[in-house]
Amino acid sequence: MFAILISSYVEAQDMGRVDSLRGELNKVTDLRKKVMLYAYLAREFTSHNVDSTYHYSGPGIRLAKQIGYDSALVGLYLHRYVTSRRLGDMDEAIQNLKLADQTAHDHDVITLYGTIYGAYALIAELQDDLANQLEYTLKEVDAYETYGNDSLFIAAGYHNLGAVYTRYGKYKEGFEMQNKALNICNAIKDGRMSGYLHNSIGDYYSHIKEDSLSIMHYRNAVKFHKKDRSFGWAGPAFAKLGQKFEEIDALDSAIIYLKRALPLLEKPNWKEHIAMTHRHLSKTYLKLSKLDSAIYHIQIAKGIVDENNYLEAKKAVYGVLVEISEKQGDFKPAYEYNKILTQVKDSIISREKTLQFEFAKMAYESDKKERQIASLELERKAEKIKRNTYATGLILTLILGSLIVYLLRCRIRKNKQLSKKEQQIASKKLRAVQKELDNYTLQLIERATRIEQLNTELDRAKEAIPAGAGYPGCDGALHRLMQATILTNDEWVHYKKLFNKVHPGFFISLRRAYEDLTETEERLLALTKLNLQTKEIAAMLGISAESVNKSRYRLRKKLNINTQQLEELIAGF
Repeated sequence: MFAILISSYVEAQDMGRVDSLRGELNKVTDLRKKVMLYAYLAREFTSHNVDSTYHYSGPGIRLAKQIGYDSALVGLYLHRYVTSRRLGDMDEAIQNLKLADQTAHDHDVITLYGTIYGAYALIAELQDDLANQLEYTLKEVDAYETYGNDSLFIAAGYHNLGAVYTRYGKYKEGFEMQNKALNICNAIKDGRMSGYLHNSIGDYYSHIKEDSLSIMHYRNAVKFHKKDRSFGWAGPAFAKLGQKFEEIDALDSAIIYLKRALPLLEKPNWKEHIAMTHRHLSKTYLKLSKLDSAIYHIQIAKGIVDENNYLEAKKAVYGVLVEISEKQGDFKPAYEYNKILTQVKDSIISREKTLQFEFAKMAYESDKKERQIASLELERKAEKIKRNTYATGLILTLILGSLIVYLLRCRIRKNKQLSKKEQQIASKKLRAVQKELDNYTLQLIERATRIEQLNTELDRAKEAIPAGAGYPGCDGALHRLMQATILTNDEWVHYKKLFNKVHPGFFISLRRAYEDLTETEERLLALTKLNLQTKEIAAMLGISAESVNKSRYRLRKKLNINTQQLEELIAGF
């Protein structure tokens, strides 16, 4: 399984880039950028230099904690995890992974949840703990789908889940996951990941004996990795092609591809792949009756599987050892090899039983959920029958009540006609009242205007009278004339009644909203409601237009609103 975790997985370091990052680290003053430079440098050394990784990740972690740069802190812990795991120090790797996990969940660094679960899944795989591997891989995929914003990581999650399904023997499900991942990679044009996926899909077709399809996908894997210049990852694809050609007895092609695979596999030191490649070379030479070459390659493979106890590879290698010994007529080593082969097969069977148990457990949980769903479905059907029974009764009721409904409709139609007639009458009355209000308003304005004109003429006459001459009672008459322009209480009461008929509830709503309004302010709002001009309002109230504007200004200030808001307020009542 090719677990894709974080960008720390690099095959070679660009020392020019490292020198550039070091130079920038010495000059940068921005603390967040400084943390990221520490992280970049730590990443550059994850694959080959533990001291350098810890040298740069240590101060990076301290600074990230100091400034609260949580996502970078999680990334630095993950760089340390990768380094420890590659060096085989699983205790240190797990400790760093737990620190990354705790930091991510404490500070909601949700975008790295999938990466962390993927790391747990890889550790479970290395510990041959397939139950936990499946659990964490499912969590990984869920996290990428829920929180991820990178399609490549989602594709990697599907790829990893497909690999786990395949290890469980659920080949079809594994194939479906790999295809989902491949569709994503084709869309985003990621060559390296596409190469991994073609390799995995080739394995599926190899399993179901579709040799031509498996060869096609292995060739595609080689093509993508060569184009991406990820030659190390092309090694498994070359090896799989050689294996397939050996199985179909295209022996010359098998030797070419297997030999091309070896140097590519040796660089990253993928021991299990190396062992299997030597095993297939041995098998190919055995078929060609080149016994010395067959023995040479199988002994290399034997040394690797004995040291690392790769069960499936060991089974394949010892099978060839038995075959070579028997061909040599040397039955004693054949017996010993066969005894070891039997033990390996027993171990594999035991592991398969464990897998079957885990799979059965998963199937039971799945079946339990399906039974719950089925139970809910039965309840739904029972509810449907119940509803159908009620529906039958309702139909009978509807049939019996159809006449009543018809009569009700007739009554409603008649009521609508009456209502329409009443609305017409009410509308006619409203228009009459509106007209009466308009006429009354016009009369008041005309009267006020006429009196204002007379008042002006009297002022002129008064100015024409010689000083000291005077007319008794003239000043009092002038004062009474000026007072006559003001809207009297009786007139206001009548005016208010007409206004209420046209705008019912206006004054009540106004008082509820603003209890401290004066009578004068109330009059001003009502006259404004009628869209009267400032000059007309001034004439009716017996004040100047400037006084009306001042009154409006004081009212707006009192209500804490602007001119537009005052207009909207009046329109709303």
